[in-house]
Amino acid sequence: MLQDLDDRGLVLSLAAFAEDALGSLLREFMIPSEATNQLLDGFNAPLGTLSSRIKACLALGLITKDQYSDLERLRKIRNEFAHHWRHIDLASRSVAGHVIALSYGTLTNDFPETPAWKVRESLTSLLIALRSLTHQIKEKRWQATIRGTSLIAGFALGTFEEQFATAKSEFEALCAARDAATGEKRRFQEALIRRFGSKIGLLHLSCPADARKSLAELQAAVDSTIGNLST
Repeated sequence: MLQDLDDRGLVLSLAAFAEDALGSLLREFMIPSEATNQLLDGFNAPLGTLSSRIKACLALGLITKDQYSDLERLRKIRNEFAHHWRHIDLASRSVAGHVIALSYGTLTNDFPETPAWKVRESLTSLLIALRSLTHQIKEKRWQATIRGTSLIAGFALGTFEEQFATAKSEFEALCAARDAATGEKRRFQEALIRRFGSKIGLLHLSCPADARKSLAELQAAVDSTIGNLST
C-alpha cells in the first residue's frame, strides 16, 4: 500500500501505523486493567497521542534510543505535512534534515535512492520490529509485574517464644476489640486483623521445628477469622 502513496500520504500513513503499533505494544506490556484502558483510549487520553506513546515506550524500556530518535523524527516530519497546506515533500528544507538523520532500514541491503524510499524502508523496518516485540511479550509473558508493596510493623525483638506469645496476645486483643466495636470502628478493627494475617507470616521465617505445630494452629485461627470477616 505504501508504494503507491505520495510523500504526504506516505508520512501520514506511517505516523498512523506507528501510533497504532506503539499503542498495541503498550497495552500488551502494561497490566490489564481499567487504568490501562483509560491511559490509552478515549478523548484526551494521557497516552493517546503519538508523542506520548513514543516517550512512554522509551521510559518503559520497550524501544531503543535509536528507535526513539527515528520515531521522533517521523513525528516531526508528520507535523510538517499535517500542519501546512502549502506544497511540501520529503526533499523540502523543513523535513530533509530529519529524513537524512533517519536510520537505514534493517530488512534490506539496497541503498535508498530517494527520500521516500529511505523513509519507507527505515520506518517499515521499525514498525515490524515493534509488532514483533508485541508478539513476543504476549507469547513469552513479558508483561509488567506488580512491584508495589506495603510496609507492616513486625513483632518486638526477642526470642521466638517471646514473639509468639506477643502475637497470640495481640490476636486475641484484636478479636476482642473487633467484637466490642460497631460501625466504622469495627471496620477499622477488621482491617487490623487482616493486616495481622500478613504480620504473622514473619514468624514463619524464624520458627524452630518444635514450635511449628503451635504456630500452624495460630495461623489457622487467624486465617479462619479473616475468612469470616465482612467484605
